Amino acid sequence: MQQQPEKSRKIVVLADYQNVPLVKRRRNINGRAIVSFVERLGNICLLLAYNHWRALGIENERLLTTEGWTCIDVPFTEKNAVDKHLIQDYQRSFQHMSPDIVVLISGDGDYAPLVRSLRKEGIRVVVIGWQGYVNHRLLRLLPDDVYFVQDLRGLHSVTV
Repeated sequence: MQQQPEKSRKIVVLADYQNVPLVKRRRNINGRAIVSFVERLGNICLLLAYNHWRALGIENERLLTTEGWTCIDVPFTEKNAVDKHLIQDYQRSFQHMSPDIVVLISGDGDYAPLVRSLRKEGIRVVVIGWQGYVNHRLLRLLPDDVYFVQDLRGLHSVTV
């Protein structure tokens, strides 16, 4: 299989903000580092951040929106509400985009079935999470495609 040139690869980025906050101290430190890294993989078609935004206040959502993220409000408080919403959105709404790469920003093992499904479809999956907090199921499924937020801040040393 011939690999596509980087710029023609379509990428969908799905962030579980509860698991990996993109904003720290009112600055988009993590989000910027992640976007810089992902841009090296190809063309970002969609940047989505899932959270119960109304519970946080508007500042973080506003900051992310001005930098190109679409913030999806998940106004439910039950366990795994964000995970379920993100997975359903991908399966119902974004799958038709036929991305070459899906970047999942989370370390939550609840995403393992989605990762398996995407890989069966021939889609590369990249997981970005906190070092020490990426579930072992994701690490086993993607031994070469798990990256850590802490490493992305020093982007020049990370190879893709």
